Amino acid sequence: MIEVRNIWKTFDKQTVLEDINATFETSKINMIIGKSGSGKTVLLKCIVGLLMPEKGKILFDGRDFTSANIKIKKQVRQEIGMVFQGGALFDSLTVLENVTFPLEMFTDMDYEQRRQVAIESLHRVNLYGVEDKNPDELSGGMRKRVAIARAIVNKPRYLFFDEPNSGLDPVTARVIDDLIVEIAKEYQTTTIINTHDIQSVVTMAEKVVFIHEGKKWWEGDKEQMLESENAELLDFIKASGYIKH
Repeated sequence: MIEVRNIWKTFDKQTVLEDINATFETSKINMIIGKSGSGKTVLLKCIVGLLMPEKGKILFDGRDFTSANIKIKKQVRQEIGMVFQGGALFDSLTVLENVTFPLEMFTDMDYEQRRQVAIESLHRVNLYGVEDKNPDELSGGMRKRVAIARAIVNKPRYLFFDEPNSGLDPVTARVIDDLIVEIAKEYQTTTIINTHDIQSVVTMAEKVVFIHEGKKWWEGDKEQMLESENAELLDFIKASGYIKH
């Protein structure tokens, strides 16, 4: 379980996150939703340690990541896989070098071991024969799958996605959704996905946290979300164009 306790974050004296409390359940797909500028990406970056909140705590299975010593922080980071919006691949590296990057940082594997593990990870996301290509030779969907392969190469306990469907056509977006569900179940990861794609939420989510104007506005499962009478949540769902079936 990942717990967010009383998180506050400001930029230039402007409060972006205000006293956020939420729990993200173990081995489940948890989704953070909200419109652009609501603070959901800032929250995700605070959870993974890319931003430091001014107040509050982030706990990974009881370990206080915000105030942990260097040893504990390194241990938690080794257990995290992250897929950034757009993939964030290194254009100067080949696909194989991108996927082996975490192995070089966090393991003592030799080159052949890293290569084998990376190729297995690429195969897991249904990519074959692309190891020596550069990212700019691949389609958007393929680059996203490379980013997922890199995120899972270390067999993470915690898996994070920032807008995984950003820039993808609807068909490719659903392929990526299906892949994320398969991997989350196979690896039994505690998965957190930041998105404004309600179709993905309805398809994938087991837990939903709605962020509105820097505050946690609603929390529950997707069935409760679709039946909710929360005005701001309803407005968000309607604005997405989602129609209940």
